[in-house]
Amino acid sequence: VPLGFDLSGFERLGPPQSQGIFSVGIIGRLAPVKNHRMLFETVRILKDQGEDHAFNFFVVGDGELRDALTQEAATLGIEKNVLFTGWQKEMPEVYRKLDAVVLTSLNEGTPVSLIEAMAAARPVIATEVGGVRDLMGQVDTETGEGYKLARHGILVPPEDSRALAGALRFALRERTLTIEMAERARKHVLQTYSLERLVGDMAALYEELLKGE
Repeated sequence: VPLGFDLSGFERLGPPQSQGIFSVGIIGRLAPVKNHRMLFETVRILKDQGEDHAFNFFVVGDGELRDALTQEAATLGIEKNVLFTGWQKEMPEVYRKLDAVVLTSLNEGTPVSLIEAMAAARPVIATEVGGVRDLMGQVDTETGEGYKLARHGILVPPEDSRALAGALRFALRERTLTIEMAERARKHVLQTYSLERLVGDMAALYEELLKGE
């Protein structure tokens, strides 16, 4: 039986409304597998090219690498571009304030942060690893700049900070297109990963087992 989540707090959110600075969040444990350094390298690339003023970056979560990542941001000279928020309880409110959600993991099973972001109709940019590709759906466009446009989001190769920078520029530039992509993603996860679907599947499973007795 596939996973299911209570997505009711996210599905009520409207699309991103910001027309100014583009707010980007990365959500999850501050652990090696999440590879936050890839995002930090991307922020440095944008800063070197004078584009960092167009973005705000939020690191939502906490974990063993908090001190190391704080130092890494300072070493790269991006500490003013990245805000560490720690763990947050009201996650729908977190997503409401974001224009896009990034995932830079080296490996993933079924990433809950992406499912929540998709339910909230927030454009997603994620590394093409593990179960991410299944969430993102069919690839529609190979851009030639390292990132791919899929049905439900944008895919980048793992550890390719320049491709991620290009994908962020695209998301900033093509807000209408990425919001349409995010609306398709919302429909997909509400059909596939909702709590209602999980309960229905479990009930059907038990009914089938009882018939067999």
